Amino acid sequence: MKLLENPLIKIIGIVAVLYFALFHNKNNPQSLGNRFSSKQIKKNLNDIQEKGKFIASNVQAVNSYTEAQEVEKDGKVILPSTEAVAKDLSLGSGEKSVVCGEEVEVFISLNSDKAKNLMNTPSAKFLIGSKERWLIEKNIIGMKKGGVREIKIPQGFQGDDKDLAQFLQENKTDLTYQIILQKITKDADPKSTLTCE
Repeated sequence: MKLLENPLIKIIGIVAVLYFALFHNKNNPQSLGNRFSSKQIKKNLNDIQEKGKFIASNVQAVNSYTEAQEVEKDGKVILPSTEAVAKDLSLGSGEKSVVCGEEVEVFISLNSDKAKNLMNTPSAKFLIGSKERWLIEKNIIGMKKGGVREIKIPQGFQGDDKDLAQFLQENKTDLTYQIILQKITKDADPKSTLTCE
């Protein structure tokens, strides 16, 4: 046993194992000797480089696809929606719902995923159908006092609201209006020529 503790014997043993592992059975392409040959290492590095290029091109293609945000369904390419979408967070109370021609007082906030409260207007009055800020006006229709409605505005939205267009350009993300109907301040005039179409 003392022979195995001799450092020289240990080194000779390691060299013998490495010799048989690397140089024994040269005819077998799977042997360690063939796997660690300079020719095989060069081939492996070339394979890694080619696979890296392939992965990089796929990543680039995915990024381009994501930027375009196109969805193919039933053989047709559908671009992302540029329409604003409204949903009620709270229905409010009372029997009366806002109709075209009425004047209302609302609380409005504009938020993005990146920043809350881009704009807060605690008390804004709108004449529904005046089309001064049509996106907000048309989405107030049907609300009841105390109701809360959210309007999701996609990045590609096009409208006449210059302030909203500026917010979209500055934030480079979808925005969300939150509207709370405080009260209906004036009923619709039966003789009014306002339309909400």
